[in-house]
Amino acid sequence: MKYLLYLRDGQVKKYPLKKDIIRLGRDPGCDFYIDEDFISKQHARITCFESHIKVEDLKSKNGVYVEHLKINEAQVSLDESFRIGYLEFYLKKGNPEEFVLSAETLPVIRKISNLISTSHEDTKTCLNLFDKTLITILRLGFKINHFGEILEWGKISLTNTLKTGQLMVLYKEDKEIKVISSLKLDENNDFILNRVDLSRDIFEKEMLNQKMGEDVSFYSFPIPLSKRKGALLYIRKARKRLAKKALQFLSDFSNEVSLIYRLLEKNKSFYQDADAEGSLLEVITRDESMLNVLNKCKKIAPGDLFVLIQGETGTGKELAARFIHYNSRREKNKYIAINCSAIPESLLEDELFGHEKGAFTGAHSRRSGKLEHASGGTLVLDEIGEMSLDLQKKLLRVLQENEFYRIGGNERIKVNLRLISLTNKDLLKLVKKNLFREDLYYRIAHVRIEIPPLRERKHDIQPLINHFFETFSLENRIYVSGFSHQAIEALQNYSWPGNVRELENEIKSLVNQSSSGDIIDFDLLKNEIKAYYRNLKGNTTAPEGIDHERERILELLRANRWNKAQVARKLNISRTALYKKIKKLNIE
Repeated sequence: MKYLLYLRDGQVKKYPLKKDIIRLGRDPGCDFYIDEDFISKQHARITCFESHIKVEDLKSKNGVYVEHLKINEAQVSLDESFRIGYLEFYLKKGNPEEFVLSAETLPVIRKISNLISTSHEDTKTCLNLFDKTLITILRLGFKINHFGEILEWGKISLTNTLKTGQLMVLYKEDKEIKVISSLKLDENNDFILNRVDLSRDIFEKEMLNQKMGEDVSFYSFPIPLSKRKGALLYIRKARKRLAKKALQFLSDFSNEVSLIYRLLEKNKSFYQDADAEGSLLEVITRDESMLNVLNKCKKIAPGDLFVLIQGETGTGKELAARFIHYNSRREKNKYIAINCSAIPESLLEDELFGHEKGAFTGAHSRRSGKLEHASGGTLVLDEIGEMSLDLQKKLLRVLQENEFYRIGGNERIKVNLRLISLTNKDLLKLVKKNLFREDLYYRIAHVRIEIPPLRERKHDIQPLINHFFETFSLENRIYVSGFSHQAIEALQNYSWPGNVRELENEIKSLVNQSSSGDIIDFDLLKNEIKAYYRNLKGNTTAPEGIDHERERILELLRANRWNKAQVARKLNISRTALYKKIKKLNIE
């Protein structure tokens, strides 16, 4: 069952979505009654669908927000959220029963709940880096469905918060402790394992054999996960003791990770393997036309029909092909893709059919081709419209007879293939121009699927930004705070001629140009996006709002006697980000 997961009054709460249409508000007659001053009597309407919900603002005083933008109506998919005031509601699927906090996690969750509500009510409240990290990790825990990813984000946040420390996941069975995951420890695993007291439970505070004063730079914070599992937060500070605030933060962090594990365990979603091929099936979309495409893919996947997938470059045609393969009965067999436009014609035939020893100069041994390797599985021919007419004829024969000969061979090789063809061209137009065989076209196109371009899928831009942002932040160990409102607006309104691939490259570039703690600003976007946005706003000279931002920063600098560290804290950005803004806005 779908439910809304949220944090309120120091409690993790769940609201099960049992009705198709739900009214949320402060009126006791509402289906979802929340008694908060910032919520209107009739605040929002939630309409439930199979894979998402639609949230509508009912002309409320304080509005509804999705991805920092105030909305009248928006679609929210699983694991995404919408916000009213300081309450953020995450759409989840699983066990809708209320979640009971343990005695250890209750104080830290109350603390985080108070931090969120206080900072919302008083925008001048300046959260320190420890508090920001606790809030960020909890929000990720509500959103992400894989515990391994939470640990990775935890490691990044610790690195940026403490500039030291490691996270290690241990598993205890009887009297044996094993390392499940060590996230790049500075020292040998055995050094820590040798200090574990096997007579104690893995999550007890006294779990490590360490005498008082033996090593003042060594700290451990056990994280209770379950009766048989535990995590150990291992911190080693080389020069001096950690401050009391840092120690309290580490204790809070440990209890927070324990809570997230239990939330995931309750839904059994933490068993998913992030490295398995199945992770490739995740298609990021909330657009109705794309959801229809996926439903069609799901319907045809179990059979062996040949599929032709058409769409502009960068729309995600191969992702759709993988989706079909991994939802078919061939999923445990090979998935082999070959790009017909990337290989010269003389080599493409050899790549497909293979050759016998001595078939041509340089053929020193027998070589099997992709047709042979893909037998029993799925063969994907990308850019099939680039294939020569001669090779098209040979491919047609294979598809008709389910057999072929290697180049230079006389042994008949039987194959059992499912063919998925991809193209960014209109093959029927090529047929009319005699550039593509008509008989081959109808052989490969039992089913035709059209992937819409990203400019026609505006609802997909924000979730794709989120996905790529998280992916590249993890890859590069960069803990960027997020995007400015203007940057997000420009990204959402751009036409994206290169489709999803262009968006992916842009987010990768933005993350790599940023430092931990930065907010990605409009100025960092590539020139084409900035020009498009300015033209859209009818302003070809300066970004909208730049004068207001300059005046605001100048006012803060003057009020704080040009103390940049203090101004950065009040703006909730890093000093590096502030210096960049000062330079960009020509503030002297």
